[in-house]
Amino acid sequence: MPRWLLCCLFFAALGCCRADCYGQASDSTTRKPSLWERRRQAMEERMQTITEQIRQRQARRAAWEKQPLLNADNPGKWSLSFNPLGLLEPQMAIGLGVGYQVTHCWQIWLESSGLCQFYQKPSQSCIGGVRVILTMKFYFGPRQSFFAAAEFRWKQVYYHDVDNFENPTTSDELKSYTYKLEDIIFGGAVWFGGRVRISQNHRWRLEPSIGLGIKGRTVVWHGVPEGYQYQRSGGLEFVDPFPISPRTAAPATFYFPASLRLVYVL
Repeated sequence: MPRWLLCCLFFAALGCCRADCYGQASDSTTRKPSLWERRRQAMEERMQTITEQIRQRQARRAAWEKQPLLNADNPGKWSLSFNPLGLLEPQMAIGLGVGYQVTHCWQIWLESSGLCQFYQKPSQSCIGGVRVILTMKFYFGPRQSFFAAAEFRWKQVYYHDVDNFENPTTSDELKSYTYKLEDIIFGGAVWFGGRVRISQNHRWRLEPSIGLGIKGRTVVWHGVPEGYQYQRSGGLEFVDPFPISPRTAAPATFYFPASLRLVYVL
């Protein structure tokens, strides 16, 4: 074969190779994805994001279920509670509450407190008593962090008082007479409160609450001679109305139960 023909074939083959390389480079670097391909890519990325979020949510749920919260609130659990704010009430309430978890949502709770006063005044001083509160609680909301409750309470408290009495029949007077007053209170209320878990094992909690109720009162005198009644000169008249006989019932009044209880699940 002539030499000039070989040279022509060689340059022709080289030109074809260069054209093919340029064509591939142009296709791979400058070609843009179509609208359908872009939508499909965005959908795939969105699905990956949703899948990752579901996986993370399931992982958090599994980690939460492994914590001792549900074990602490299982039916059949007992708990103890104490109300430190009761020490600041006009009649100090020192006592202990006991709760029984009937279901994950329902709890029955009973608190019994002794009433006293850490200081004594010349008059109008509480000298002792007892208060009992029976409550049914319903827990709800995220992680059962809130509760509504209905209570029945009974209180019997004694006061030391100094007052003036008179006998309307004989016009006889007793000045600065010392006697004992018994106050019997019963009523019912509804609460709303929350549960704040303050320990890692979820057994220590704080339960703040506030409510509204109606109570009735019966007042009994002790040590006042028969036939005498108040001159209404002071004393415990803030407990209104006051009786003119040794035992009388007062009309029902509103009361506002509020507390902050420290709770421990056994």
